[in-house]
Amino acid sequence: MELKDYLAIIRKRILVILGVPVVILAATLGFSYMQKPVYKASTTLMVTQTQPRYGVLAQFIDQYPGIQIPREVVLTINTIKEIIPSRPVLERASKMVNHEKTVLQFKKSVSSQVLADTQLIEISANAGDRQMAKKMANAVAESLMAFLRETEGKDVTYKIKQVEPAVLNPSSPASPRPLRNGIIGGFLGLILGFGAAVLLEHLDASVKSKDELSTLLEKPVLGEIPQVTSGKPGDLKQEPGEQARILEETRTLRTNIQCLDLERSLKSILLTSPDRNAGTTFLSLQLARAYAATGKKVALVDVDLRNEFHPLEETASERGVTNVILGTTELADALVDTDMELLKFLPSGPLPPNPSEMLDSSGMQRILAGLDKDFDLIILDSSPIVMFSDPLVLASRVDGVILVAASGSTSGVSLKAAGELLTGPNINLMGTVLNRIKASRRQYYDYDYNRLGKKKRMGKGRR
Repeated sequence: MELKDYLAIIRKRILVILGVPVVILAATLGFSYMQKPVYKASTTLMVTQTQPRYGVLAQFIDQYPGIQIPREVVLTINTIKEIIPSRPVLERASKMVNHEKTVLQFKKSVSSQVLADTQLIEISANAGDRQMAKKMANAVAESLMAFLRETEGKDVTYKIKQVEPAVLNPSSPASPRPLRNGIIGGFLGLILGFGAAVLLEHLDASVKSKDELSTLLEKPVLGEIPQVTSGKPGDLKQEPGEQARILEETRTLRTNIQCLDLERSLKSILLTSPDRNAGTTFLSLQLARAYAATGKKVALVDVDLRNEFHPLEETASERGVTNVILGTTELADALVDTDMELLKFLPSGPLPPNPSEMLDSSGMQRILAGLDKDFDLIILDSSPIVMFSDPLVLASRVDGVILVAASGSTSGVSLKAAGELLTGPNINLMGTVLNRIKASRRQYYDYDYNRLGKKKRMGKGRR
């Protein structure tokens, strides 16, 4: 993947990238503040060589700690360190704090380490109280030195003393440390968030761009329609900038269809999609308006006999396609006026139990023939072709088919399946349309602003 691909993922998955670290940060801080504070106190002991057999070397070792420590001293220091957690030492330490802490508590709370390249042993104690942490560290140090004095023989070759006693630590607890934990949690959250975004992008098999769509079906992409963010899908009550861009892109779609229609008379177009929610109803209505605006008489037919909803159903009667097919209503009586004089609407009518058989009947052929006589263009809004066979029944009876895909929703698998279904004899799959492309509110505003500015400049020129 290139840098632009990662930037595109960041823009698309910004909520995931920011949401994961916020959740992890909140959980980390919450867990940190729920923990009881633990304070730490430390004391330092120094072990030195007492045997004179090293002569001048012993003096140099005492004066210059950087000189390599003799092996005997190293062994002595490590031995003393291993004695610290022994039961005799910890029992004495427990008595020194009046048995406020048991031997087991001492064993869990006390630790020791030899400071690198030195003859120093650091003893640390953890407790929920600063005073107790200090008491425990000093008690273990004193108990250790007393134990060594009691057990040392005549030929002792070392001496041990407390260099720095433990003191009360006025700073924050050793743990938990919310600030540090929060920084680490936030940083790890960003990494996990970005990783999750990349993973989601790879798992997302939906079509997101014009290039992907054309590659999948090897058909021309006739248009790219922005997503509606305000108003109802069919009433054009969007914001001015949004409405302007949708209208302009629909005109581009109309022009591209006309370019494909140079050698044949295109009088009927079927719009379908691989699956639901691709926006074929919205797009068919916009396209019908765009053609009617050029002076053509257009009939918009709802042949989705499996869905009761249509943006124009509110002004339509209960009569429609099914009534005309059954012969209970004349075609002219079922047609409904719209807000455009040249655009008529034929509703679906009552939903039948056998939509495919109804659309494959001679009655549907009579409807198409009747509309062909009275209108310049027929646009049919159909159901999803992968889910139902209804569009396939009509695909060979119209002059052209347009396959609609929703950006970020329609999968490549379903698109390929739809393309294979539309490769049958007498089916003219003209191309595809990428619908519901997400655009920012700013883009709509800029588009409307530029459009109005251009009109004003043209008006000044005419004066």
